[in-house]
Amino acid sequence: MNRIFLVTVLMVLVVLVGAVEASVSHVSEQCGRWTVSFDWSDADGYSKSVSQADNEDNKVKIYTDTLTLKSDDNPLKTIKISIMKYAKWNSSLSKLSNLMNLANSTLIKSGSCKDIRVSIGEIDGKTGVVGSGLGCNSGKILHDAVYCVDSSSPAIPPSTLAIILSSYDQDSTDRLVNSVHVE
Repeated sequence: MNRIFLVTVLMVLVVLVGAVEASVSHVSEQCGRWTVSFDWSDADGYSKSVSQADNEDNKVKIYTDTLTLKSDDNPLKTIKISIMKYAKWNSSLSKLSNLMNLANSTLIKSGSCKDIRVSIGEIDGKTGVVGSGLGCNSGKILHDAVYCVDSSSPAIPPSTLAIILSSYDQDSTDRLVNSVHVE
């Protein structure tokens, strides 16, 4: 009797795990001149918006396209994917110290987080930085990821950075960051 019960429970767990995995889709969204693709849970509906901005840093023009995903169920849950194209190529963009500083400053500016933790990770097949901010404004926990979109070839100096900022839970953020691809 105990074996039958155990086998039944295991079968139910296998079916549930299969159902959870089946509810994830690979999504592609336009973000200005870029296409951003990522894995997303079908249960998490979102609305999207795209914005563009141009600014200058040390006399270098920066063109930024931002894709914002806002939860249909909870408008406080958002993910912003900003792709920053620098007019002047700069090899220092892909340095880990620059990526770490950018991840830290993004969390500080976005939520005045008190405790920030960043680490090196792989994003879109490239070395990048992932971070979390705790004790942020409104009790939020923020997550971010920063990487060089065009750093795969040493012959071509990097000119494009991607910054992902999320107020979604850790699992949803990790799913997106671990599957994101920018073209």
